[in-house]
Formats: sequence, C-alpha cells, structure tokens
Amino acid sequence: VLEAHQRFARVLWVKLPASIASLALPVLVTMWGLGLPAIATALLLVRGIACIGYGVLLRGELHDLAPQQAQPPLAQTARRILAMGGWMGVSAIAGPLMACMERLLLGGLLSPGAVAMYAAPQEALARILVIPAAVGNALFPACSASSARAADRLLTAPLLTMALLLVPACGLV
Repeated sequence: VLEAHQRFARVLWVKLPASIASLALPVLVTMWGLGLPAIATALLLVRGIACIGYGVLLRGELHDLAPQQAQPPLAQTARRILAMGGWMGVSAIAGPLMACMERLLLGGLLSPGAVAMYAAPQEALARILVIPAAVGNALFPACSASSARAADRLLTAPLLTMALLLVPACGLV
C-alpha cells in the first residue's frame, strides 16, 4: 500500500534496517556461540519489529489518504486477510516441498546423476526469474503513478526486451 502511494522513502526507513539485520544477526548470533533456535528467534524478532514499523507507517498513511467512509467490520476484514494469507502460506510451503519431493523421487527411481541432470537446468531457469522480478520492481513506481494507457506504453519496451533476451536463454538451458 505504501509503495502504491509512492511512499518509497518511508518504506526504505523500515526495509533497509530490517534487511541489514536479517543478514547480520545470524552471523552475530553464531559468533556468540548460539545455535539455530537463537538465529530463528532473532530473525523472527526482526520480522516482528519490521511489521510494527510498517504498521505505524501504514496507519499514518491511511489516515491521510483514505476517504472518510464506513469500514467493514473488523472480524470480516480479518477473516478475509487470514484466508488469503493462509493460502499464500500453503503455496509458499508446498512449492519448495514439491520440488524437493520430485528430486527425491527421481533419485530413488533412477540415480543421483539423473537428479543432477534434472536439477541443474531447473535451478538455472529458476534463477533467470530474478531478471523479470527486478525489472518489475524497478517499473512498479512509474506504473503505479501513471494511467493504464501510459503504463501499457511504459511496459511494452521492457517486456519485449526481456522476451528477446530470456526466451533464447531458456532455450539454451
């Protein structure tokens, strides 16, 4: 919501420290001689603090931007959000689990060499998706600030360029 309202500087004040802490805390916790539970707790704490920070920013932003209108009951809104979040959580867990299971099954039915022949191209194709994700993140601010017709014009050249570069690369893999 904050990014959709072009509040990127405010988001950065939460995102940057949270990202740095997410990378630095596991190293620091390990240097203190603590194990995986302490690392997980530290990362959970970072996520919780970031969530509170986003909430504070969002609350102020919605108060300034939202038109004064009747809001749906809190229970109804919470139920919809939790239902969507539940399905997103299931898909975030099921995807990697299915990838691991198919590799395990392939290794059991054929050989570890077959897993390597299968997993290397699969990982390469998965890594290629970083490029369109980065382009999408870079174009999001401009698209969210423009009209639908202007956004279509803005996206045409990058999408064609990505297609021209990535389709042959995917074919090589």
